[in-house]
Amino acid sequence: LVLDAGAANFAYSIKWSTGETTQRIKINKAGTYWVNVSNGQCETTDTIHVGLIPTPLVDIPDTTICRGQTVKLDAYVNGASYLWSTGSTAASILVGTQEEFWVKVMKAGCITIDTVKVSVNPPPDISLSRDTSICPDQSIMLTVNSNGGRIQWQTGESSNSIVVNKPGNYWVAVSRDNCVVRDTVN
Repeated sequence: LVLDAGAANFAYSIKWSTGETTQRIKINKAGTYWVNVSNGQCETTDTIHVGLIPTPLVDIPDTTICRGQTVKLDAYVNGASYLWSTGSTAASILVGTQEEFWVKVMKAGCITIDTVKVSVNPPPDISLSRDTSICPDQSIMLTVNSNGGRIQWQTGESSNSIVVNKPGNYWVAVSRDNCVVRDTVN
C-alpha cells in the first residue's frame, strides 16, 4: 500500500511516523501512520489507521483421474468471488478433461490465482472369460491380464489367476494410475 502526503510541493518538509521524509511511502503492515507536513510557517499532521486484509489462500493440488471420471476442483474461501478459466463463477467446478485450469479468487480487493493440472489416465483393459459352468468336484482357472496394474480378487488373492471349484460370482479389480476397473464372472 502506498501512502501519499498530499499535493507535491518542493518547499514543504515531510516527516512520516516511519522516519521517512519522502512524498510517498510503501507500507506492508497494519498499524497507525501519521505524516507531518510543514512549509516553514504552517504545519499540519494527518493520521491514518491501516488494516491489511489477508490474501485469500487457495492451493488446489494437481490431480489425476481415470478416463470417464470427473473430479471436483474446489477453491472455496468464505466471502470470496471466483472466476475459473472455464468461465464459471462458482466456488468449485466439476471437470473430466485433461487440461490445466486456473481460478481467480477475489476477496475485499485482494486477488489470488491458482492453477491446477488435471491428468486423465486410460483405465486398465481387463476382461474375464464369459460366464461358465463346471461339474461337481471340478475346478476352473480364472485369469486376468493386469496390464501392469495391481490385481485384487474377491478371494483376497492378487495373482493373475485363481482356481475356483464352487459356483458363484467372482470379481476382480485391477488398479493402475488412479484407475480401478472391475469385472465379474459367474
